[in-house]
Amino acid sequence: MGFQLAITIAAGIGGLLVDTLSIEVVYVLGAVILVIGAVLFGLSNRSRAPQVVA
Repeated sequence: MGFQLAITIAAGIGGLLVDTLSIEVVYVLGAVILVIGAVLFGLSNRSRAPQVVA
C-alpha cells in the first residue's frame, strides 16, 4: 500500500510540475534528483575501516 501511495503522490506532483513548468525543466529536475539519490545510495553503502584496539 505504501508503494502505491508513493507512486500516486509522485505522479500527482509530476503532473502539477509539467502543467506549471515546461517538460524540459521537469526532466532536468528529475535527472538532478536521480544523481543526488545515486550519490547518497553509494555513500550509504560504504563500510568503515575496522577499528584496531591496542
